[in-house]
Amino acid sequence: MLLGSLVGLTFGAYEHVGYALDQGWETWLARSFTSVPYHTLSGAVLGYCAAVAIRTRRPWGLAGLAFLILVHGLADLPLLNPNSDDPVTFLTSGWAGKIASLAVVTVLAALFARIAWKSVSTTAEPDAVADSRA
Repeated sequence: MLLGSLVGLTFGAYEHVGYALDQGWETWLARSFTSVPYHTLSGAVLGYCAAVAIRTRRPWGLAGLAFLILVHGLADLPLLNPNSDDPVTFLTSGWAGKIASLAVVTVLAALFARIAWKSVSTTAEPDAVADSRA
């Protein structure tokens, strides 16, 4: 999960700087609260799925990737028709999708971190766990 989150953070920061240079500081400020945390947490979720896939030899990594593509599509849905004459509202501006997708990956990352922590603490030797908590 840690490596996945670092990859997500790196990509999110790279994309974030690109948008800031291209579209201005207002975009940079708005994306600071959604895009960078979203990519960091998505990377953590994907890292967890990949680790489970490697350990169990089951295709969880692909399932995690497919789910994250769907969640990312939720955030990008309003961008499919940018020349629409519809009035800009909270739902059509993209903010609702961005906030919803950030909430979904936050919950998943917290859930997977808890599962991973329980797995590590139950498989480690009792003395090693006690030493790490001290």
